[in-house]
Amino acid sequence: MQMYSQHLWVFVENHSDIPFYSGLCSKTLRPTNHRYIIERVENVPEFRGDGKKALLGLYRRLRRRRLLLSTLEGKATGVLFFLDKDIDDIRGCRARSPHVHYTEHYCMENYLFRHGDLARSVSAVGHVDIQEAIVRIATDTLAWTRAAAECWRDWVVYCVLVVRLKVRTQNYGASQSLIHDGVYSAVNSGSQERLLSSLRNEAGLDVGPFRRKHASARAYVDRLYRRGLHDRVFSGKWYARFLVEDCRQVAAAGCRLGRNAEKRLVECLFGTLDFSAPWTERFEAAIAAVAAML
Repeated sequence: MQMYSQHLWVFVENHSDIPFYSGLCSKTLRPTNHRYIIERVENVPEFRGDGKKALLGLYRRLRRRRLLLSTLEGKATGVLFFLDKDIDDIRGCRARSPHVHYTEHYCMENYLFRHGDLARSVSAVGHVDIQEAIVRIATDTLAWTRAAAECWRDWVVYCVLVVRLKVRTQNYGASQSLIHDGVYSAVNSGSQERLLSSLRNEAGLDVGPFRRKHASARAYVDRLYRRGLHDRVFSGKWYARFLVEDCRQVAAAGCRLGRNAEKRLVECLFGTLDFSAPWTERFEAAIAAVAAML
């Protein structure tokens, strides 16, 4: 890294993170002379793996070798890692360093749906008049995400409970709720009871203690939801399913999403983000803090 011309090396988890953090770095570093490059850990020679676990492994290796900030022949080089928060705050396993920055929301995708233009993305991907999309798709993204998260609140409670119990069973890694038959459907009580019963057995808890832990997880989620902080525990990857379902309401206006609708909607949302908006400030502060060390 020292031999390259870049001053700041930014490591991210996935390919899909690159345009997001590129927009943030470009805006923050534009007034300076600092050059940056965004990479994934899998592209680091002699370092195996990818994703968050590998990123943290690289961070620890560089920290041990005191290479998070280094100077060679008068050129300073810094390293910054961007990670999805996921549920690491509940696990209590977040790295504490100015060189490691976590999203405030559950993951990067939460920002796309909170701060992207949903109607414009539906219009572009579905080839429909934007006026029709605006009428049928809410333009208030906070209200839209809140409504979607509310639909799956019981599923979020279950996922948080799984994390707290440290049981290895499907939760946040699922592509959709396992206790709802559809994105806007009511809880399937049979599915919910089966999942909770199985979870209690795997955790090795009696009925009483398990119910108390379930109630505690629900109270935690309820507090966040009341404060409008649902995105801290609701995976942003799930929102795409809700937006695709909403698009069916636009079908009468000629909306035709076709194949890979979720992926294409997410890709389109990237192009609607405003990187000059206030939501970027936490990211900019992290980038500027490392850049100031160079």
